[in-house]
Amino acid sequence: MATPHRTREHGRPRDPEVLDTAVTRTAGLALDAVARLRSPHLRAELDRLRELRGQLAHEEPEFSDLVHEIVPGVGAAERRALLRVRRDVHNGRAPRSRDVELAEQAVADVPEALRTTRSTLTTTRELAATWTRVEELVEDAARESGDGLAAALSEPALARGLSLVNPVASRSLRGARARDLRSPGNKKARTALAYTVRTSLKPSPLSTLTSLRVEHPRGSHRSAPEAATARVHVSDALVLSVLHACLRYEGARERLRARPNRSLRYPDEGPRLLVPMFQHLNGAFFWRRDDVVDASEALGALTALGRVPTDEADTAPVGDFVRALPPGWTFRRALEAQLLIPSTPWQGPHQDALTVLAETLSGVAGADGTEPAEHLWKAADVVSGVPSAPAGQRSSARSEVSAHLRRAFVSLDAVPPAHTDHRDVLYEDTSGPGTPRPVPGAVHRATGTAAELLSRGIFRSSLHDDVVQAVREVTGAAEGPLVVDDVMALLHGISRGDEAVMRFQSSAMQDTFLIDQARDQGLAAPDRPVAVSPSTAEPMVFAVLQQARGNVVLDQALLSGPGQLARYRNRPGGDRLHEDLRRFCGDRPGVRVVEVGTAADQNSLQRSGADVLPRLTWPVESLSGGSPGGIDVSELRLSISGEDRVLLTDQHGVPVVLRYSGVVPMTLISGPVRNLLALAHPWALARVSDEDLPETVGPRPEAERTRIFARTVVDGLVTGRRTVSCAPASCPLGDPDLPLVRLAADLDLWLADHKLPQEVYVRVAPGDSGFQRPPKPLWVSVDSPHSLETARREAAATGARELRIVEALPGSDDTSAGSDGHLVQHAHLMTLSPNTEQIW
Repeated sequence: MATPHRTREHGRPRDPEVLDTAVTRTAGLALDAVARLRSPHLRAELDRLRELRGQLAHEEPEFSDLVHEIVPGVGAAERRALLRVRRDVHNGRAPRSRDVELAEQAVADVPEALRTTRSTLTTTRELAATWTRVEELVEDAARESGDGLAAALSEPALARGLSLVNPVASRSLRGARARDLRSPGNKKARTALAYTVRTSLKPSPLSTLTSLRVEHPRGSHRSAPEAATARVHVSDALVLSVLHACLRYEGARERLRARPNRSLRYPDEGPRLLVPMFQHLNGAFFWRRDDVVDASEALGALTALGRVPTDEADTAPVGDFVRALPPGWTFRRALEAQLLIPSTPWQGPHQDALTVLAETLSGVAGADGTEPAEHLWKAADVVSGVPSAPAGQRSSARSEVSAHLRRAFVSLDAVPPAHTDHRDVLYEDTSGPGTPRPVPGAVHRATGTAAELLSRGIFRSSLHDDVVQAVREVTGAAEGPLVVDDVMALLHGISRGDEAVMRFQSSAMQDTFLIDQARDQGLAAPDRPVAVSPSTAEPMVFAVLQQARGNVVLDQALLSGPGQLARYRNRPGGDRLHEDLRRFCGDRPGVRVVEVGTAADQNSLQRSGADVLPRLTWPVESLSGGSPGGIDVSELRLSISGEDRVLLTDQHGVPVVLRYSGVVPMTLISGPVRNLLALAHPWALARVSDEDLPETVGPRPEAERTRIFARTVVDGLVTGRRTVSCAPASCPLGDPDLPLVRLAADLDLWLADHKLPQEVYVRVAPGDSGFQRPPKPLWVSVDSPHSLETARREAAATGARELRIVEALPGSDDTSAGSDGHLVQHAHLMTLSPNTEQIW
């Protein structure tokens, strides 16, 4: 089940372990799809052009000095010819024949000067001819790339996936003309390029453009081939919005059930935090002020709701709770105040949620005279037909489902939420066909190396320090040991107001600063030791590895928990994965291991449905009552030693280890849940090695400094690709006015000077970063005009403040990176162990 890489010792942090069960991501398009966007002929000419430019740069100074010496002693005609020739040589332009004749005549009496002149002029003429061929080949490459894009768009994997991921782009590209795709600056061509690269070189954890499979250790997989499977479902967030609309609609309440939130604990006086400090809407983060309710009012309402008779599951019809509410309280307010927790009318993942809701609401009349169930049935019918539908019908599925759901909201007398029209209305999960294959031996061995190396990057996070300091301020214990019995009141006390928002915001930036500072000094991580206790969960990393050019590349490393893998438990082999995760995550003798399955103070994007361990019941968790054997947050006791060592226990003194099992990284969570995790999970991760010492190029101002990070390889594992970080002005991609031919040649020379390959990824850091997610890395190859134009436009459109250029490893021509021509990645869960000198 797990591969230990060192012995384990009770009472100390566990040594690195890797869960053998993994998830493989197989790209939807073969690597050839991107290779067709590159021109081997253009590549060869660019190589020759770079060689000639270097040769001429070496010969020109000697020739220029020669002209300077000869000019005073020759006639006017020869002098003018020599000066024109020198200018042509400087510009790399072939001189006129008459000027060449006069120049050679002027130096004919000096054999060495004649040889220098002829050699320089030969190089210049060849360079000019090569420039001409490059110009022609750039045009040819644009046509060939356009044809390659057309071929990629005709591939079923891309056509069907794109029709669901981006129906608008799918419809637009189906009608794209050849001349549109052959023009590098055309919007349709740039869109086609983005999705071709994404489907071929960037396997996704969300599956629509990627095939996913659960792979078990060698020798334990089934030999029989598995058929390809695809499942399309409505996003959880949208289904939950429908449920809440049903709860608010008086005609539907009697069909639904809820339970009183008996885990709420209010202090005798004072307000209580009820909503997140920021929300994630339409792809962006929005900060908002706290919404509070008077504690005494809420306690009175909760007491009244607690008197309602309930069944064995502690639920009752929603109508009974509505009638029990005291004056001044509406049902909607009780829901928003988390006094009531609705029971979901379905079990497990939301595959058939719309169908179950439709059955539950059957016969209920809507506010507009229609039945909400009718619209939900229609939406469910559309969803069920998507997997087998052709691309044309799939592209209209999202809008049809959105339309039916909007009508359902209107029928329920509710305003459709903004995400009814969000691009992520529908999700598709795909499992590829074929016989299950074990993880390759090289990748299997590299996971141990990765765990050892990543352990060196562990340090104490700034947020942990800030939250500990906030606890001391709230409790009045500036130093020395302290014990907090009412953890809920404490968390709400340190999670309200502008200071809490600023704490979260500044600590994230502080950790980034510390990582950069350590990297500048050639260190693996900041010198910030971690104080561990029996309740400290070992740092878990979700690592993605892939083979490339004889090595294994550590493509991604997220400081996360089992949620990254647990979401695949509904795939073939997922039952085994679920059991493996249960053992791997709960193997801590002498402690209670519980999971924090969701950041309940944010939206459903945090939910993973992991449920691999007994759950921590959070007081504002709106849709889960916790698993049997779990622990209520009100049962926790917090102790902080004089050295700021944090210990969480239950009321009997048994240490409680919290495992975060959400999908979104913990750094994106705010509010009480994040602060609780920050106390119990003090880790931060810097994924660099000791050899990753940056090289600063040139005595330039800080804003224009170019930093180079060498590729780092340890025991065949690439932990860091070669990277150049620079100001846009110092890279040809930052010049929006450079002709495309010149851009290709200058970038080729620039990459060679910085020891980067001709195929790279470019990440553009926008001028105004804010809280927007940074743009995705752009694939760029000097022999692909479309990629060059796309990257240049992106840099100009965002007002880039920095370009981060990374070698493409693997690249489109790397046959070792995939299986059957498709790129394959392997996702693993592993625990880390910091070096002993880092432990307090």
